[in-house]
Amino acid sequence: MNSTAPSMEAGLSRNPRSWRMALIAALLALLVMLAVTLAWLVGYQVEAAQERRAFEAALREADARCFELATHRETDLCRATNALRGSPAK
Repeated sequence: MNSTAPSMEAGLSRNPRSWRMALIAALLALLVMLAVTLAWLVGYQVEAAQERRAFEAALREADARCFELATHRETDLCRATNALRGSPAK
């Protein structure tokens, strides 16, 4: 048992760069993974913002059509209906 112990210690102390290189490689892989995740997240946020803007534009257009109705009561009822459609689901 004593004959193998010095050879393992010598192996570890002989090449200390191997674990450093493994650590650097792991950190670089983590950095690449974080960059890809961030790119995906930014793309997702941009897409969600575009969808939200399109939805809000459609709501504004529907609200504008309400003002073309004949009576004030119809206009209020139409706008209330549009407000219910545009409210987020809970």
